[in-house]
Amino acid sequence: MNNWQRLIDRRNRPAWVVFLIFLSLTLIAWDGQHRLAVRSAAQEFELHVRDVIGSIEERLRQHEQILLGAEGLLVASESVTRAEWRTYVERLHLKENYSGIQGVGFVQIIRPADLQAHIAALRAEGFPDYTVHPPGDRSLYTSTIYLEPFSGRNLAAFGYDMMSEATRAKAMRMAAESGKTTISGKVKLVQETHGKEQAGFLMYLPVYREHRALTTPEEGWQALQGFVYSPYRVDDLMAGILGKRILMLDFVIFDGEGETDGARMFVSADERADGTHAATPKMSTMRSIQAYGHTWTVRLQSRPEFDASFQSPLDAVIPALGGGISVLLFVLVSFLISRRERAEEMAAQMTMDIRANEEKLRQSEMRIHAIVDGADHLIISTNTEGVIELFNRAAERYLGYRAEEVIGKSALSLFLDPDEVFRRSQEMATEGMSVEPGIEVFTARARKDAAGDTHEWTYIRKDGSRFPVSLTVTALRDGNGEISAFLGIATDITERKKIERMKTEFISTVSHELRTPLTSIRGALALVAGGVVGELPAAVKPLVEIAHKNSERLILLVNDLLDMEKIEAGKMEFNASPLKLMPLLNQALDGNRAYAEQYQVNYAVESDLPEAMVSVDANRMMQVLANLLSNAAKYSPAGGKVLVAVERMGKRIRVAVKDNGPGIPDEFKARVFQKFAQADSSDTRNKGGTGLGLSITKAIVEHMGGRIWFDSQPNLQTTFYVEFPEWVERKLPEIGHGIEGATHRVLVCEDNRDTATVLRMMLEQAGYAVDIAYDANQAKQLLAQGGYATMTLDLALPGQSGISLIRELHGHEATAMLPILVVSARAAEGKQELNGEEFGIIEWIDKPVNQDRLLAVINGVVGRSGQARAKVLHVEDDADIFHVMHEVAGEVADTVHAANLAEARQMLAQCRYDLVILDLDLPDGSGKELLPLLKGASPPIPVMVFSVYEIGLEDAKEVDAALVKSRTDNAELLATIKRLIGVE
Repeated sequence: MNNWQRLIDRRNRPAWVVFLIFLSLTLIAWDGQHRLAVRSAAQEFELHVRDVIGSIEERLRQHEQILLGAEGLLVASESVTRAEWRTYVERLHLKENYSGIQGVGFVQIIRPADLQAHIAALRAEGFPDYTVHPPGDRSLYTSTIYLEPFSGRNLAAFGYDMMSEATRAKAMRMAAESGKTTISGKVKLVQETHGKEQAGFLMYLPVYREHRALTTPEEGWQALQGFVYSPYRVDDLMAGILGKRILMLDFVIFDGEGETDGARMFVSADERADGTHAATPKMSTMRSIQAYGHTWTVRLQSRPEFDASFQSPLDAVIPALGGGISVLLFVLVSFLISRRERAEEMAAQMTMDIRANEEKLRQSEMRIHAIVDGADHLIISTNTEGVIELFNRAAERYLGYRAEEVIGKSALSLFLDPDEVFRRSQEMATEGMSVEPGIEVFTARARKDAAGDTHEWTYIRKDGSRFPVSLTVTALRDGNGEISAFLGIATDITERKKIERMKTEFISTVSHELRTPLTSIRGALALVAGGVVGELPAAVKPLVEIAHKNSERLILLVNDLLDMEKIEAGKMEFNASPLKLMPLLNQALDGNRAYAEQYQVNYAVESDLPEAMVSVDANRMMQVLANLLSNAAKYSPAGGKVLVAVERMGKRIRVAVKDNGPGIPDEFKARVFQKFAQADSSDTRNKGGTGLGLSITKAIVEHMGGRIWFDSQPNLQTTFYVEFPEWVERKLPEIGHGIEGATHRVLVCEDNRDTATVLRMMLEQAGYAVDIAYDANQAKQLLAQGGYATMTLDLALPGQSGISLIRELHGHEATAMLPILVVSARAAEGKQELNGEEFGIIEWIDKPVNQDRLLAVINGVVGRSGQARAKVLHVEDDADIFHVMHEVAGEVADTVHAANLAEARQMLAQCRYDLVILDLDLPDGSGKELLPLLKGASPPIPVMVFSVYEIGLEDAKEVDAALVKSRTDNAELLATIKRLIGVE
C-alpha cells in the first residue's frame, strides 16, 4: 500500500475527522475575530464622526455669541461710532480665539427715501467715494457700514447691499421675520477678490429698534434696524475648527439636503478634485447639521490610517495557524495510526527487555545485600523521620539486635544515648545550626553537604553496654534530587580510642619524666659553664661543654617529637601578643651563636627594623627563628656567613635567612616541609636532626597568620623567608583633663546601667574621668570626639556585638590604636572567637569585676605602675629546678621555695609576694588550685607558670606568663621574671 492509499484508507478516518474539526474551529475563530474587529472599528468611527460634527456645531454656537454681543452693544447704545465698533471687535481677538471668521460687521436697513441722505452722511464721515452697490432701484436697500477688521478682503464689502443677492436676502428675511440667528446658503463672498476662491456663507442676527415681543413678520420689519453678521470662508473656518488635529477620517460638506456638485462647500484634503476618495474607505456615513435655519449635509468616510489600525494580524494569522495546525494534526494522527502496529511490536519487545532488566536488578540487589551484610561496618539506613529501614549483619553482631526487631522503629529510642544527642544539639547551636535534639542532629549537615557528616558517637548494645563509633551519615536522593532516606555507616573505634589514650599517657609521661630532669641538667650545666662555681679546670671544662651541648640536642629531639604529636592532635596552644621582632631575633641569634661556632659559621644582620612589631606567640616565634638559624648554620660551609635581613613589604614584615651552602636538590624541594624529610640519609648522621624541624616550623608560622617559603640555587645558596602582618605599636592619644584632679579619660561601654554605674564609681575613685556609652553606636559617637586613654567593653551589647565593634574600631585609623579592656561575662568566649587575633585587647576580665584587677590593668595602660626589689615564691617539687631558678632570678629578686601546695598556702598567708612561679604537677595536687587565692589577693599577685606542660587557652587567661621548662633558656627565664616584677 503506497502513501496515498494509506491516507485515504478507512483506517485513517480518525485523521480526516481531526482535520475537519480543527479546520472548522479555525473558520469559526477567524469569523469571530473579524466580527469583533469590525464592531470595534464601527464604534471608533462613530466617535470620530461625533467629534467632527460636534466641533463644527460648537464653533457655530461660539460665533453666534459674538453676534449676540454685538447686537447687545447696538441696542444698549443710542448710537455706536465706527471707532467704538472697531474697539469692540479688536477686543474679541478674532484671529487668536475664533480662527476662520472673516470679521464682524453691521448691515443697516435703508429705505429708498433715505438712500441719498445715507450716502451723504457716510461720505461726510470721510469716505468720499462711498456708495451703496450694486446700483439699481430696489424696494429696500441694505449697506454694510461697519466691518472689522476693516482691511484687506473686507474693504470690498463696504457699502455692499446684501439684499441685492437672492441667497443672502433669503437668510436676512428669515432672520428679520423670526428674530433668530440664521445662516445663508453657499455664496461667493465679495471678499473673494484674490487668491484661491473658497465657498462662503454668512451668519445674520437681526437688530431691532425696540425691545418688545414681535408677534408678526410685519412688526419685525417695521422695528428692524439692521443686522449684525459675520462672513465665512468655509476652508478657513474648517481649518480653524479642526486645528492641527490628525483626523482619522475625511468628510465633505454640502449646502442643503443631499449631495450635488454645485452644493459642495468643503472637501477634506485627501479628497480628489472630483470629490472621490483616494482609496475605497471601509467606513462611511451621512449626517445632517441643522445650522440656524439651514441644513448642511456631511458625508464622512474613514481614512487609510483608520482602516489600517483595525486590520488585525489575527485576520491572517488565525487562518494560517489554524490551517497549519489542522494539517499537522492530520499528519500526526496519520503517523500515529501507521505506527500503531509497530508500537505494539516495540511494546512487546520492551516488556521482554523490562523483565530481563528486572532480573538483572534483582541479581544486583542480591549482590549489594551480600556486600552490605558482609561488611564489618555497621550499616543502618533510615527514612527521613529516623525510622530504620536497613540493618546489616554487622549491626546485628555489634548491637545484639536482629534486623526484624529494629526495622520500622526509631533509632533514637534503641541504641543512641539521649544525653549525647542533646549535647550535640547544643554544640551545633554554638556552631550556628539550631536543631532540636532528635534525628536532625544526625541529618542536618548531611542535608547540606554531599560528603555527609562524620562525628563520634556512643552506641548502646541491647545488653546495655556501650562502645564508641565513628558515624558517617549521608543523604540518599531520588531521581528528582529529593532526599528519600539517610545512610549511616559506623566504625567501631574502641581500639583507636585505646591507642589514643596510650599516646596521651605516653606524651604525659615523656613530658614529665624526660623534660623535668633534662631541664635540671641543662640549667645546672649552663650555670656551671657560666662560672657560677668558679673557673673550671682545663680538663673538666670540655667535658662540661660536651654534656651541655648534648643535653641541648636531646631536649631539642624530645621537643620536636612532642610538638609534632601535638600538631597532629590539634592540641598545640598559641598565645599571641604584639612584640617587637628585633629583640626576639637578637635573642635567637644570641642563643644560636654557640651552635653556629661549632660549624665555624657567623651570623650577620644585613638590615633590620628596630621598631617593627608582629603579633605572635613569643615562645613559638623563638622556636621558628631558632630552627631556621640552626639549619642555615648547619648547612653552611666552614668559614661561611649566615645573613639575616628584616624588611617591610607593604603592611607585612619579612625575615630572610640566607646561607651559602650546597642548596636544596630539585627533586627534594617538594618534600622540604614534610615530616622526617631529609635530602640524603647521610644528612642525619653528618648534620644531626630528626627531619621534623621545618615541618613543625611551617605549622607554627601558618597558625600565627604568617607564611613560609624558600628559594634555593643548587651549589650556591638557600634563603628561607618568614612573613607576618605588621602590628603597629599603639600610642596613647593626648589626654585632656576630665573631672577635677583627673588626668586621663576612660570610656565605659556597658548596656547594663547598674554595672556601668559601678564601673564608673570604681574608676572615678581612682581619679579617672569616665564617660558611659550604653551601646555600640553611642560608643562610636563618643570615640569620634577623641581624648580617651582606654575603654572598657562589654561583649553582649544591643544592636552590635562587642566583637564586631572591636573589629570595626581596629579598621578605622582614629581608633585603631585605642587600648581596649574587655569586661564581660562572655570574656572567655570572646577571646576564643578572636582566636589569637591582635586587636589591641590589653586584658580580658570576667564579671563580676574585681576592682583591684581592673585598676591594675588600667594603671598599667596609663603608666602609673611602680617598681621595687621583688619577692618571688617558687612553687616547685624538684629541688634542682628551684636551685637553677634561684641562681637565675637572684640578680633581680629574692626567691623562696615551696615544695608543695600546703607549703605554698602557708607561705602566702604569712607574706605578700610580687610574683609566684608555679609548677602545675605537684605532689599534693595541681598548681592551678592556687590561682583563686593568688587572683583574689588585693591587688592580685602576678603568676608565671613554669612547667613541663603547655597550658591551654582557657588556663592561659588566668596567668600572666607561661613557660615550658624544656623550651626556656636562662636568658628568656630572667627576661620574663623582670617583666612581671617591673624591673628593666
